[in-house]
Amino acid sequence: MSFENPYEPTASLPPINGNANLDVNFAIDPVDRRTAEKVLRDADYFWVSILLMFFCAPLLTVILLIWYLGRLQSWTRLIATYPGLANPQTVYQSLPDRMQKAKLKLQITIGAGIFMLGFIALGLIVALIFRF
Repeated sequence: MSFENPYEPTASLPPINGNANLDVNFAIDPVDRRTAEKVLRDADYFWVSILLMFFCAPLLTVILLIWYLGRLQSWTRLIATYPGLANPQTVYQSLPDRMQKAKLKLQITIGAGIFMLGFIALGLIVALIFRF
């Protein structure tokens, strides 16, 4: 008697919504995959970075701003190297889907850092003008 295992992984997944070019296991170099995972990890903690920028020292704002600019540069390099990462029609929570979501998080964090640096500069200018 032979039973088929319904939970056995298949060699190829069926097309999702009739689109056969969606690849769940996106082929990427192991070094670049680690870089992508680092970018994604830092993008997931963007709200913590924004809180640290607003409530901690200005030096930390500069450090985090430079850090996230580097992560955005890595994101741009990965997208240029692997155009499939920019595919908007991907499987939920696949590497290309997570990379697309990470871009906005990185940009929001960089925008918050620039805003905070402007706020610090404004505070320094006002302090120099109205010093007693």
